[in-house]
Amino acid sequence: MKKIFKIFVFLSVVVRWIYRRLSPAKWFAIGGVIATYSVVAYVPFVHVQVQKWQSQFIEKTGLQVQHLLLEGRWHTNRDKIVEAIGVTRAETPIFSLDISAVQQRLRHLGWVKDARVSRIYPDTVYVMITERTPVAILQRRGVFTLIDGDGVHIGDENIENFSNLKLLVGENVETQVGNFFDLINADPSLAPIVKSGIFVSNRRWDIILQSGVRVLMPADNPKHAWLLLGRLAREKGLLARPLESIDLRIEGRVNLKVKQKPKDNAT
Repeated sequence: MKKIFKIFVFLSVVVRWIYRRLSPAKWFAIGGVIATYSVVAYVPFVHVQVQKWQSQFIEKTGLQVQHLLLEGRWHTNRDKIVEAIGVTRAETPIFSLDISAVQQRLRHLGWVKDARVSRIYPDTVYVMITERTPVAILQRRGVFTLIDGDGVHIGDENIENFSNLKLLVGENVETQVGNFFDLINADPSLAPIVKSGIFVSNRRWDIILQSGVRVLMPADNPKHAWLLLGRLAREKGLLARPLESIDLRIEGRVNLKVKQKPKDNAT
């Protein structure tokens, strides 16, 4: 007891000595420093406590993600969607889900054109995706990729299910997808027999028909040449002939190259 009394008396003397020698402004500064260090020391403790209380609250109320409700998926790999969402069942708090970030990650998947994500409390994540519609297959350096009407690369996932699509080849051909289909659809009788389109020198098309005939299109006014081909096919039976190519590059002229008959080997 005597020791405590002596310590108290000593501290009182020290405080009175400091008080007499410091101005009020310096006392205020010292007080601010002490308060700051107190807060800095206390904040980590509060943070830890809040995390602890949050975990306890989540466990008691069941606000962890338990279910994923997915709509609009036809071709997108489900595992890739789950990975993009980035939640762990029965562990991830539903209110910690970053909706905007999840939507951005989903839109980076090849098949996904758009994605909408929302929470359904207490434990469900709802995802609605809009998938791209493939219109053609792009061939580049021996690699085949599905592309949509805007020329966006979808990827090769499930590409075997789209063997009926037109094949497009050539540098920057993705930028010409709309023009290609506008051209071949100008004559509805020809469009179904088109197998592929080759974009030549960034300026014109060679169109390969299902029969193997190559149609060399002009760079200028190709639609006029295509309509001419359709008329000749209907009126003259042009495409029924054994042709190798039809050259329409010069306006007003149709140059035909006939298939060579295989030579008989004399014995």
